[in-house]
Amino acid sequence: MESPCALDGLIINLSADEECQAALMSIIPAGLKKKREVHRALQLCNQSKDLVTGRQLYAVIVKHGLDSSSLLADYLIRLFGSCALVQEASYVFQALPQRTVYTWHALISAYTKLGDGHSALKLYHGMLLDGIHPDKDVVSWCALISGYAEYGHSHLAIDMFKSMQGEGVKPDNVTFLWVLKACGSLEFLPDMPSMGMACKPSKYLSFCSMKKMTSHDVVSWGVIITGCVENGSCLAALKFYEKMAKEVTFPDKVTFLACLRACAYTCTIVEGRWTHRMIVMSGLESDIAICSSLVDMYSRCGCIVEACDVFEKCPFRDIAMWGSMIAGYARHGSRSHVEKCLRGLQHEGLEPNGELITSVLSMRNHTSPLDICRAYCEHLFKGGNSDVSVEHYSCIINILGRVGQLDEAAGLVHTMPISPNAISWTGLLTSCGTFGDHGLGYRCFDQTKNVDMEACSFTHSPRLVPNASLLGETPTY
Repeated sequence: MESPCALDGLIINLSADEECQAALMSIIPAGLKKKREVHRALQLCNQSKDLVTGRQLYAVIVKHGLDSSSLLADYLIRLFGSCALVQEASYVFQALPQRTVYTWHALISAYTKLGDGHSALKLYHGMLLDGIHPDKDVVSWCALISGYAEYGHSHLAIDMFKSMQGEGVKPDNVTFLWVLKACGSLEFLPDMPSMGMACKPSKYLSFCSMKKMTSHDVVSWGVIITGCVENGSCLAALKFYEKMAKEVTFPDKVTFLACLRACAYTCTIVEGRWTHRMIVMSGLESDIAICSSLVDMYSRCGCIVEACDVFEKCPFRDIAMWGSMIAGYARHGSRSHVEKCLRGLQHEGLEPNGELITSVLSMRNHTSPLDICRAYCEHLFKGGNSDVSVEHYSCIINILGRVGQLDEAAGLVHTMPISPNAISWTGLLTSCGTFGDHGLGYRCFDQTKNVDMEACSFTHSPRLVPNASLLGETPTY
């Protein structure tokens, strides 16, 4: 039988040397029948991530009836899991007649690293049903955190993370990524001090990523940067993006989209143009989502010509793409270009959606003559457009109110097919105060009380209703 040292050399060089492959195949039948030799060979495969050899060893394991060994299965599951082959890892797991806490943990860890929190949580539940009570280690905690985060139970995920810290278990990189996902909403910011983090999301994310995570790849950087943007810390996102550029050759699509949003919200055109160049170098300049974000970024930064250039070069335009371009023109008050784009998207068989309608109405609210507004409203609402919402009607009511057409605005409030909300009534009430129509103002005030008492208290402000005493109410603040 070959010595362990000779076997090590054969396994390590297997993927690159066909002669070593043949030599190993001659050794395996005679020398790897004992679990000890197979165990050592699988250890080497895991260290070198040698999937080819691992599969060959798995065939030998099955052939010689060693596939019932939970120890060997543990190494196989970890090898397949590290190569993102969770189906093969699951197959090895299912073939075991008896599973230990280590084999359960190996498969759970594979799913959490792959980003499948649903399956990780189901496996954890299955482990409990199997009568196995896991040690409170990082794998068990990560299974719970990832599962809750994936199912949308972010509060529970955060609670699990707090408990994990309370038990003295040190989170790994994967756990931090799931915690970042759970903290992707502003509603969790008040919980951060109790988690031992700074209140500001940018500091929290910096703490998690830069201080605790030992290594970074494209996925982890993408989660960190996206988390910053979703929490409103766009400048922090751009700083992380600069650091990422020093470690990773090219970001992925998710990271590019997050960076473009950060540039758009902060109007940092220099970083935006640099990101655009990186996108071109990555070959993603024709991606529809990327193009739409580029148009939005350039228009928000005041570069409408560059936004138009990206729009014209895009090989395919969906409603989101048209919406970004229309919103850009609307933001710049270019009515003729907005109308041209509307005709263009209809010519391509598309219809305005709710977001696009809001963009156009926002522009009309500040720049359009009344006759154009009426004509456009007729165009928008014809045919029972399902995307038209109460917010769109409220915008029209504001337009009519601003130019003193109070009766027409009131008529729209009463005839709109959607129940008006507090914004609809307070918008009209504001116009009543501006133009001194106290009779209509009182009726609007009464309706506002029925819809939203908090909004009602706001409408008492003399700024909105100059003669509030005529409404029979005492102002409260």
